[in-house]
Amino acid sequence: YAYNADSMTMRKETDFGTERYWVPHPELVFCPGSCSSPGGTETGFITEDGTTIESNGKPVVVSTSQLGELMKVHHAQLVGVGNICELVVVDNAAVLHTVRTRYERDEIYTFVSKMLIAVNPFQCLPLYSKDVLAEYLRASESDILAPHIYGLGLEAVNGLQQNGGRSQVVLISGESGAGKTETAKIVMSYVAEAIGFGGELVRHPSQPRYTGSVAEVSSPEPKSTERRGKALRKGSSRYGILDPEEPSIQ
Repeated sequence: YAYNADSMTMRKETDFGTERYWVPHPELVFCPGSCSSPGGTETGFITEDGTTIESNGKPVVVSTSQLGELMKVHHAQLVGVGNICELVVVDNAAVLHTVRTRYERDEIYTFVSKMLIAVNPFQCLPLYSKDVLAEYLRASESDILAPHIYGLGLEAVNGLQQNGGRSQVVLISGESGAGKTETAKIVMSYVAEAIGFGGELVRHPSQPRYTGSVAEVSSPEPKSTERRGKALRKGSSRYGILDPEEPSIQ
């Protein structure tokens, strides 16, 4: 609010230049911007650094009468939080912008509670090194670490061990080329390591060890290490064969 000396009253600042909106955009879908052109039937927008929001060389505008229908931008929606559930206000624009912001920082994973959004980086990133794997193997909960596919593996192993040996399922879905098969390799590689983890790693996990897109990992018996060598077996297809008497992760 601003003080109006002429009327001796408090008036609310105009929306122009003070409020930020999720501006509909043909390429970005949503773009955060402030109003740049007060008055008139159409309103244009600028970014935080004063750049006009454009599409194909033309300013993006909306009808001034529809300005109040646009979603407001909250600062926390712009920083790229690791878990969408940390946001007080969650909408389509906030989810999209959070994932985009993290992706531009080479942070390809974003949690939504216990669900994980993964965006294919189409390049090699140092996300699966021996040190990174060890960090997640030693962790007790995934939410104390950065979002990662290893975190989903950690949740599956915890569920297998803490819920009376109940079977766990890791569901991986996405469009063709999204990276489902590679994700399955990585998460099952983590699970295999976690089940036989003794505090030290004896190999460098830069490449997934197992090539099956779906594998079955059985819960080891507490007093026996004999079955650990049988803990992982590769599926001959995309469907694993489950023994209903034996808790597993699929």
